[in-house]
Amino acid sequence: MKKEEMTRIVNEELKYIPSEYNNEPQKNLRLLYNMIRRRFLSIGGEKEDALLHCVETIKKDHPSWTPRYDSTFFRIKSP
Repeated sequence: MKKEEMTRIVNEELKYIPSEYNNEPQKNLRLLYNMIRRRFLSIGGEKEDALLHCVETIKKDHPSWTPRYDSTFFRIKSP
């Protein structure tokens, strides 16, 4: 998959992960998702797997954080 196509896909998917100015873990979710999702796209991975990987990674440092994302789009129940 070409870099431009990956960028288009990831940018579209990021619309379903809200950004919150004063919520550092949520901002990190968007940043990490951008990076991890590109890796998953290159190996044929699903967006849900990429998101869950990111959430698990961030929760190691912020165990009480509740991630925000569109659970209908990602087909994952919000915790």
